[in-house]
Amino acid sequence: MDVLNAMQVFVSVVETGSFTNAAQSLHMHRPAVSKSIQLRMLGQCT
Repeated sequence: MDVLNAMQVFVSVVETGSFTNAAQSLHMHRPAVSKSIQLRMLGQCT
């Protein structure tokens, strides 16, 4: 996942207030949203 997509996921989590709602709005599975945030926090996005 590239940095831009990871930031989009992060913003969606903040705007919607939850990982579940962000996943629904982005048409992703909730674990994928969690993983995106985790990787972004660890600086592993390319």
